[in-house]
Amino acid sequence: NTINPHQGKGMVKLWYHEACGLEKPLGCASYIKSKFISPLIVGNIYEVSMWVYFPEDQSEDTTIYTNIGMFLSLQPETIDAHTLLQTDYFFSDTVPVGQWFQFKNYIRALCPLQHLMIGVVRNEVFPRLHRRIDIPVIYFIDDVIITEMAESDIPSNVQPTPFCNYFQRREKIQDVARVDEMSIYFNSKEAVLDENDQLRLDSFFLSKEGNADRAFVIQGYTDNEGSDNLRLSIDRANVVKEYYTTKYNLQDHLFIHYGKGIDSLGNNKTDRGRQQNRRVTIQNSSITSLQALYRKGLEYAANNEIPKAAGIFKKWIAAASLDKKIQILHDPRLAFMQKLPVWPFLVGEVRKEYNVYLKGQASFFLDSMYFVDQRYRTLTPTYLSGLVENIDTFPFSSEEKSKSLTDLMAWDSLALKLLQTNFLNKNPFPKISHVGRRQARAVGYIIIHNQDSTLMKQYLPVIEEYCLQGEAEWDLYAIMFDNLQRIRHLPQHYGTVYLIDKEKKTTELYNVDDMEKVMIRRRRLGMGPQ
Repeated sequence: NTINPHQGKGMVKLWYHEACGLEKPLGCASYIKSKFISPLIVGNIYEVSMWVYFPEDQSEDTTIYTNIGMFLSLQPETIDAHTLLQTDYFFSDTVPVGQWFQFKNYIRALCPLQHLMIGVVRNEVFPRLHRRIDIPVIYFIDDVIITEMAESDIPSNVQPTPFCNYFQRREKIQDVARVDEMSIYFNSKEAVLDENDQLRLDSFFLSKEGNADRAFVIQGYTDNEGSDNLRLSIDRANVVKEYYTTKYNLQDHLFIHYGKGIDSLGNNKTDRGRQQNRRVTIQNSSITSLQALYRKGLEYAANNEIPKAAGIFKKWIAAASLDKKIQILHDPRLAFMQKLPVWPFLVGEVRKEYNVYLKGQASFFLDSMYFVDQRYRTLTPTYLSGLVENIDTFPFSSEEKSKSLTDLMAWDSLALKLLQTNFLNKNPFPKISHVGRRQARAVGYIIIHNQDSTLMKQYLPVIEEYCLQGEAEWDLYAIMFDNLQRIRHLPQHYGTVYLIDKEKKTTELYNVDDMEKVMIRRRRLGMGPQ
């Protein structure tokens, strides 16, 4: 069929071929590449738009309609044969078929972007199908426009995306609804499921819609009769867990079960009240399968079943995302294992994952230093294992709870010494593309937390230059700049530094030169409101 251009300003026909690949179909595609007449100006806002047309009924893999996108970069992207563009972030939408559709996004340039690439983008969603078919998917692009915008022309409900090569897509935190809970009841001094109990457990499990990757929390209770109530409550929780693992072939770690002993939900002085207390409650939790696996490793470690714990943690390391893997080495709940022969094995399992970076050894070290720096600041080990409210405590040691400012400064000083000895004395300030985002930030954080003005003056211009290359992040530059201003007793420019009033136990913003100017500077660096 004839496809009429959208406006006739340069319609281009592109394709995606599913049956492309040497040994197995991986997909390949055509792309539009263009270099801008001049680089985008850092801090300015641009509207990027294009029109896309998909003829109807071309592909069963409908995910392609969400994966046609625009990608801006400092350098031109090179795509080998039988591969697709793969990037952390691209600008796209969902394309309806059979009509011209406009993509429109607003970006704030955080580096002098100069290249544009348009086509299909590979990610965790696309391609979904890999088949040997000979019919390519065809689509059309027209009216690609990039326009510089004034701040005042941006709609009030639009937030431009701060963007450079290594812009990190902020993952949406999905709120898991407080899920349903069910109770089943037992005869006195028994831990046996009858047919009705089994039917109710089946119904509860099969209604677990939307929670397929979540763990169950099972808690057993008893009335006040008998002499071994805790054991009986554990047996009741176990019988429910074993019913599910056996019938539905589910992994043991997906069931977090406890025996709570005697309960007082009902009045233990009456038959009715005691019946209420002879129960097991089961609920869908917000704990993921991966967190549940970590919990199983913690359970084995706490029971001194070290080989089993190591086996579980090896599985966890293999399954966890790279940003989480190293956190196992900094979990204070596993500190006692650092003296055991199994610890170097776990370190090795984590370390080898960093070979994905250009400088893998440095990346592993700097990521370790990040968690050294954050140990008494933001480190929350329960992030790895989830938290069952009113049951889990997983406290830090008393030393960590009572960490004073003096102790923290000593810890920061030690971190800087390690960083200088093992990295800074031998290497330049790290780039994101060499070691990773968090790893590069760690160096800046440690310098800032030590308030070392000499190092700040040395590295601040380096970080600024890296930001223009997409190899550092502007907020790190802003924080270091403001801290250096404070040390010099000068007003800060970006509103990132707060002072602590120990007596009032409050914080207040350190002096700024002009709040309106602060807000403008922050916007131009892609930072949110102060």
